[in-house]
Amino acid sequence: MIFVEQRESGMFRSLVWKEILDHLLSFRFVAGLLFVFALFIASSLIFSKKYAGQYADYRQQQQAQEAALDVSKGGLQRLYRARVPTMKEPRLTLFFASGNESRFPQSLTVVPSASSRGGLYAGMNIAAQRSNYKLDSYHDFDIVFIVGVVLSFLAIVLSYDGISGERARGTLKQQLSNPIFRIQVVLAKYAAILIPLLIPVVLGSLVCVIVILLQTGQNILFLYPLQSLLNTVLSALFLSIFVWLGLWMSAATSRSVTSLSLLLLVWTFIVILSPSLGGMVAQRFHHVSGQADYDRKFQQFVNEALRKAPAAYSDYYAGKQSEQGWKDIEQFFETQNTVMEGMVVSRFNELLGQAETADRFNFFSPYGAFRQSVERLSNTGLSYHKKFFDASLRYRHTLASFIKETDLRDQESSHRLIPFPGMLSISTKPLDPNQIPRFALPSRQVSMMDLQNALPGILYLVFANIVAFFLTIGTFSRADVR
Repeated sequence: MIFVEQRESGMFRSLVWKEILDHLLSFRFVAGLLFVFALFIASSLIFSKKYAGQYADYRQQQQAQEAALDVSKGGLQRLYRARVPTMKEPRLTLFFASGNESRFPQSLTVVPSASSRGGLYAGMNIAAQRSNYKLDSYHDFDIVFIVGVVLSFLAIVLSYDGISGERARGTLKQQLSNPIFRIQVVLAKYAAILIPLLIPVVLGSLVCVIVILLQTGQNILFLYPLQSLLNTVLSALFLSIFVWLGLWMSAATSRSVTSLSLLLLVWTFIVILSPSLGGMVAQRFHHVSGQADYDRKFQQFVNEALRKAPAAYSDYYAGKQSEQGWKDIEQFFETQNTVMEGMVVSRFNELLGQAETADRFNFFSPYGAFRQSVERLSNTGLSYHKKFFDASLRYRHTLASFIKETDLRDQESSHRLIPFPGMLSISTKPLDPNQIPRFALPSRQVSMMDLQNALPGILYLVFANIVAFFLTIGTFSRADVR
């Protein structure tokens, strides 16, 4: 009994190595490997150039931020009305999955006074926001694109005749004449395809790391080791689905050309059509009003608020009184800014909701689940853009609170924090800019929340692998190998 088991185990290992060697020496694998390596090198060079440009823009924005905060040397009055930019720092994790970030604003402008002027509403710049964040998933040349599109196609090319081809040549019947189970034959073919597919994933990623290191001086593996490992695992899970699909279709059809035709249809729907359908569905069923409509709503609100302004508002602005009714004026502006900020947040959530609708639709495709999981683990895309918006909003409140608390310590100030210059009456004493709070960027490292957000996509890919596995085993166990 032990001898039989050892013989079966030895035959299984021999079959695996034979299949792997056949694939490694095949023209289609060698050609695909060279093509994928060329894509990895090209993508890393393109990314390095883009990263350098983004970092130059980021440094310029940093200087603009410091210049905006330097006005505090002229007193809190100037800082209260300053336009302070907040910006996203260029990050290497975009190489894993760009998350369509080129469609998102890379910076916002906040004003502590929450004044409404020049595209600013409640102290937030929303004029740069698009009417649709997510029209497609192929905007940037990242690793998800290479794995999700190119390597998934290579997986089909390597697996479409894995069973039907050998059945036609008569070698499959010969294999099954040996003391080996059919499930072992399928597992051997699966391993012999997946392992060669992981070679370009691992080696290509290492080549990219070297190219980016030489071009930017930044080491992705050193800075983001956990993201690198998890994204490689996700790539393996995603490619595994297409290997199983290829073997299943090969077992279900008698001719390899039929298997290839059906697989190409499936691949086209999963990888090409599905990512584009999400944006169209979102536009159809989650309508977002245009920027002009929102500008009109804001202006209508401002006009209505002015009509309801307390009598002391016009008197004080005209210089007819100094103290009477001041609290009413202050309350009027606080209420107005609160409502306007709510409208800004509502507008942002409306845009975000449309993009999330597209993501929810695309999630049903393995490619969509794969991309979204990598984005969440890499902290890119919609989730990070929302973190950036929330952080900018908090920063405006932090600046406003800092100014108010600092002004209260000045006994000579009238403590009137009103956005209009004619009413502004707060401390004019010079302030050291180094004392002012700085904008804090959202963290780039993987957190438990990021893992939880990525978990549905990971479980979906695992579930898809399990279903494809049982379909393949069930089909092959009933297949005629003659």
